[in-house]
Amino acid sequence: MYLFNYADSEDEHDGMVDTDEEVTNGRSEHMARGTFEVTSHPPLSSPSGWLHKEMKTNAKSTSLKLKKRWFVLTHNSLDYYKSAEKNSSKMGTLVLNSLCSVIQPDERVHKETGYWNIIVYGRKHCYRLYTKMLNEAMRWTAAILGVIESKTPIETPTLQLIRDIKENSVNAEIVEQMYRRNPILRYTQHPLHSPLLPLPYGEFSCGTFHVLTMSGYMVKMSFPLVYCQVIKQTNHVPQPNSPANLAHWHLLTCMSCTFLPSRAILRYLRFHLKRVRERYPGTEIERYASFIGESLKKTKTREFVPSQEEIAALLLRQEMSTTVYCHGGGSCKISINSHTTAGEVVEKLIRGLAMEDSKNLFSLFEHNSFTDRALESRVIVADVLAKFESENQHAGKNNKVWFKFRILLGNNPVFLFQAHESLISGHFPASEETLQHLAALRLQYLHGDGAGRAGWSLGSVYPIGRLRNRILQSTKPGVGAAGGAGSRGSGGIGDVIGAVGGQGGTGTSATRTSILEKWTRLQGMPQHQAMLKYMSIIKEWPGYGSTLFDVECKEGGFPHDLWLGVSVDNVSVYKRGEPKPLETFQYEHITFFGASQPSVLPLSERTEKNYYSSGSPTPPCPTLCSPACSLVSATMWPRGKHSNRKCL
Repeated sequence: MYLFNYADSEDEHDGMVDTDEEVTNGRSEHMARGTFEVTSHPPLSSPSGWLHKEMKTNAKSTSLKLKKRWFVLTHNSLDYYKSAEKNSSKMGTLVLNSLCSVIQPDERVHKETGYWNIIVYGRKHCYRLYTKMLNEAMRWTAAILGVIESKTPIETPTLQLIRDIKENSVNAEIVEQMYRRNPILRYTQHPLHSPLLPLPYGEFSCGTFHVLTMSGYMVKMSFPLVYCQVIKQTNHVPQPNSPANLAHWHLLTCMSCTFLPSRAILRYLRFHLKRVRERYPGTEIERYASFIGESLKKTKTREFVPSQEEIAALLLRQEMSTTVYCHGGGSCKISINSHTTAGEVVEKLIRGLAMEDSKNLFSLFEHNSFTDRALESRVIVADVLAKFESENQHAGKNNKVWFKFRILLGNNPVFLFQAHESLISGHFPASEETLQHLAALRLQYLHGDGAGRAGWSLGSVYPIGRLRNRILQSTKPGVGAAGGAGSRGSGGIGDVIGAVGGQGGTGTSATRTSILEKWTRLQGMPQHQAMLKYMSIIKEWPGYGSTLFDVECKEGGFPHDLWLGVSVDNVSVYKRGEPKPLETFQYEHITFFGASQPSVLPLSERTEKNYYSSGSPTPPCPTLCSPACSLVSATMWPRGKHSNRKCL
């Protein structure tokens, strides 16, 4: 990795540097805590006030050295004085133009120093400023940004030439003449001494080749710059078929599937690809240019650097394969490219399973031992696989892509695995006796009358979380035997862990024994019959066909911990664990729905309005709100009718 600071030569300054008087003045002035006086500095009526400026220290010093200075922001610069007096001498100035940048206050710095910081980058220098109050730091940040944004954009010679090429693109002779007369547009073996495009002042890190794409995610402004550099290195190359030139085309191929440049550079890139196809027909370069041109039509900015498997496929201009898993141990390999979305994969799998007429909503899921999260239909599958590769290397996660229901709307009995997953996750309201009977039927379906009666896990057939909650409730103060929850050996945390944790805990032992007795009574029942009996009990719940979400009621009227059930006919509110709904909202009576906040779903009926929050550390509101809103919209306003209505 290399650190670049795009500053110009020493003979061109953006303003005055710190004076000797200030640097050698000894100890810093006493800094008044929380004081920030705001007045006008004559003769200007611009934002002004006291700020603390970080002073230069020797390399060995780690302490923060600050001096209190009077700052004045004008229409052209940020100036600072030793005091607010009328005749006070100016000690420094930072000229502001369109390439200056401002770094907003950092909470980490505030925790370490007690100050909110602002960093202003100029052409040669940067000011690191501090204040005790966040609102003042934000006010200064906004004011400085306002001045910067008001400046006329600075253009580099390369940008001016790109505009000239666009204006003369129909005249091939003039374009070729421009390339011959301007070496900055052509391949060179020498390193660049300045950026080809206007780049905001500041420091950022970037590397080469594969790491080069990573820098694009750190600094979005570098997207067009990187494209310009690669276009330059593939233009008028002395040896077009050399390995070095092919390496540049490999890089351009990976970039074209990962992020797009600005509109002006994108036009220039397409013009460059067209010239290459015309100049080198039938060559490997021409095939790469064609592939890149098609990719640019479909590329969306990605969140992760392409995986090694994707890069290997791109270098060969081929698709790559991935495995999608489903319940019951099934899996299938599918071919995808860098633009395939999760929605496209779902449609492909639904067609392959001949389930086009199903009312259920399916989705791909990001699945591992820690999470089970639905993927939005617009998510790029290759991006998910790139994330998996990164996490598997650093965190050791066993990530997989699963295909299953997102919202279950029908009542088809073949959905055994999905129904069982809902049950063991605690999303099926039933009595303890019914849950144990279902666990016995599940064991009979899996193992029959044969071996395996001693090797089964309680958590694979029974909602262990329900047992854990019951034990925790029994250990609360005032609940259970005399002596209280706080006494040793009676309701302490060790007892809870023992009851829920191993197979020897009293809570799990009693449950296992009861399930085993019920399983013994099922001997002789065919495994297929056990599956049908299991599903018949599941279907006895009046809410079967609904998908339950854990939510919390924020505005009263209901208990705090709830289930929100989404079905094809209505939306119901349940107390967690209860089979009967507290209230049901028919779709035709719903007047408002949506997701105004990341984890809140407002639902308004004609007579009342309620707010439900997911309440989990990683809120599944996209999992809840997106399909719920789509379902409500599709149910209330079918396609072709009331097409002018929109989901709020």
